[in-house]
Amino acid sequence: MTDFDFAELDALNRKQNFSGAYMVFDRHDILHSGAAGVADYTTGAPFTLDTVSALGSTSKQFTATLVLRLVASGKLALDAPLAKYLPEYSHAAEVTMRQLLNMDSGVPDYTDILADQVQKQWADALNDESLGVVMNQVASDDYNFAELLALINGRPLDFTPGSKFAYSNTNYMLLSYVIARIVGQPFAQVLTETLLQPLGLDSARVGTQYSEANGYVLASGQPHALGRGRHLTGDGELVMNVRDLARWGQAVLNGQTLPPEQLQLSFDLVHGAYGMGWMHRGHIYQHGGHILGYWAGIYLDIEHKWGSVWLFNTAQKSLTPDATWHKQVFKWHEREAVKRN
Repeated sequence: MTDFDFAELDALNRKQNFSGAYMVFDRHDILHSGAAGVADYTTGAPFTLDTVSALGSTSKQFTATLVLRLVASGKLALDAPLAKYLPEYSHAAEVTMRQLLNMDSGVPDYTDILADQVQKQWADALNDESLGVVMNQVASDDYNFAELLALINGRPLDFTPGSKFAYSNTNYMLLSYVIARIVGQPFAQVLTETLLQPLGLDSARVGTQYSEANGYVLASGQPHALGRGRHLTGDGELVMNVRDLARWGQAVLNGQTLPPEQLQLSFDLVHGAYGMGWMHRGHIYQHGGHILGYWAGIYLDIEHKWGSVWLFNTAQKSLTPDATWHKQVFKWHEREAVKRN
């Protein structure tokens, strides 16, 4: 394989004061890795390759994989209405399982609903930065099915199902309840016993409370702890170290996560935007995730069978990664992919 410019990647992370861990891999080997920064400012613990941190929405591809395994085994029909599995939702008869997976269901995002509630309650008491922190903390709690229904039932769909793409965390939260109902076990148990353990992802846990790193937001140049939360549902529930996230990437490249038909389906974009737990840009399939200042990402060059994974625990005051760093990291991946064509 053509040599990678890892020196450029490391220099970019040093320049942007990266706090986290990353690995570049092919189907069989770890090609490069790095770690820097602080996992917990209270204890002074450094962020290492073994530090368990939260994946946020990168967890969605694990949820999608469980659903597609149920499809492969004949236990779930992609074009069946959600009403077949969760009739309690007021619009369940209008939305299909495929539309939930592809993010074109029109189901409103529960995190937006929670943000609106925080905005109305605290707008006069908090500045924009503090509002953002409270919104993230509220959205990172554990919501059971009854609580989710209380948020979304009675609200209209945002658009006609299937007509366009719109990212909604509710889609994958609902999918985790579908999985639990079909299998007859809690979602965390299904995910752990049928996917995490068989793949040897030993550091992985379901629930952000199990993160070893703390989540931070930079305000006035200083890190402010956002805590670990307690998020357990299929839109952003997983924690693991970067070694296990790399093992996951290798398992995808080696076809170990799904049968070929379902794996290809996960990469097929709808509305040019979203597959089933994957997005695509340039030559790279990828997915990022954010929760409570934690960020994670996976980048795969499917054609040439290599990729990278990232975990980091410090967001900017807008609760997003540093924009310059983020763009440069993607450009590095794109240049490396082009070199292999």
